Amino acid sequence: MAKLMVGLFLFFAVQGYAQTGEILLQKTLTLKTANLAQVLAKTESNIKVFAENFNVRLDSKSKIVTPRQVIGPVLQPVYKISVKKCVFFFCQTIDLDAEFSLKKLTGQCAYNYLLRVDLQRSSELLSNLYSAISAGICVQKNETGGVASVQVNLLHAPNYETGIVQKQAFELISLQGESILETVKTVMKLNGVTEIK
Repeated sequence: MAKLMVGLFLFFAVQGYAQTGEILLQKTLTLKTANLAQVLAKTESNIKVFAENFNVRLDSKSKIVTPRQVIGPVLQPVYKISVKKCVFFFCQTIDLDAEFSLKKLTGQCAYNYLLRVDLQRSSELLSNLYSAISAGICVQKNETGGVASVQVNLLHAPNYETGIVQKQAFELISLQGESILETVKTVMKLNGVTEIK
């Protein structure tokens, strides 16, 4: 599995999708399904289901002030939500305005994808620091379905700089790596995977 993860990282770096940023998580999922190709075909045809099943995670200093809304077309949905984040007595509302997209790529695995959550239309507190959350998904077929290696990255914006504001933004946005992983698992199950380990 280690070789598969290294291959995944190198593949996306070569494809030009590696930008300066942080790796939020790496995970290998075993997918049980009788028809992997059909599951992935369904996944490619409806990206909106990713946005509809994404649940923003909050830290202890944050709360939702405007409920989530999913708008836009099936292949380029936009997820909107507003979160109030407080540090001591100072509070600021962060608008998360994220466009989801899924690109099918050629590469080392039988199926290669880049799931991207674009943050550039979000509040400046986020968009000035981070351009996107991206998940490289590399799927190999096996006798019971397939094995998916997932690497979630948080990509820096061009004018990224460290500091107090960056630290507070990172506390919130870094939690979304787990949310992306859970969304991928949910979508796979909705599209026909019977078990994920």
